[in-house]
Amino acid sequence: MLEKIKIAKKLKEQGKSSKDIELDIGLSRNYIPKLLELYEAMSEKENVPVVNNPDYVVLRKQKYITLSIRIQNKLAEIRKEFLEMQKIIRSAKGKYLNAKYSYEDVRDLQEELDNKQLYLNVTSKNLQHAEDGYEYLKREVKYNYIFWFLIGSGFTFFVLGTARNIFGLNI
Repeated sequence: MLEKIKIAKKLKEQGKSSKDIELDIGLSRNYIPKLLELYEAMSEKENVPVVNNPDYVVLRKQKYITLSIRIQNKLAEIRKEFLEMQKIIRSAKGKYLNAKYSYEDVRDLQEELDNKQLYLNVTSKNLQHAEDGYEYLKREVKYNYIFWFLIGSGFTFFVLGTARNIFGLNI
């Protein structure tokens, strides 16, 4: 790729168009100007000299130590924030579980209340039917007493009448 960019730079210096360069090296003409800029920026950069100075090494070491301490402090802050969020989540989870259990308790109590109300409605209807039946039977018994009294009286008169006819009694 680097060789293609070098060839593209030579062709550009010769004054060829991006279209011709694209045909010669096989790179898209949209990328050629950007790649040339990047190549120039890389070639202009000077190599960093190798320093064997002990002070330079100490400074670089201190820089990395400082950077390491900053990273450790940042990680400590992140851990602290994580622990705080974990506490908040635990308390919210506890509140949620308490609400869930209380909701279940309320739902169970509501269901029990509904069942008792249903039984009470059924019982009150049955009780009303029983009261109606009792009133009916009270009336029925009165009519039965009157009916049986009349039948008993009629039977008694019949027996007395038959006995008088048979025995000739005069009662």
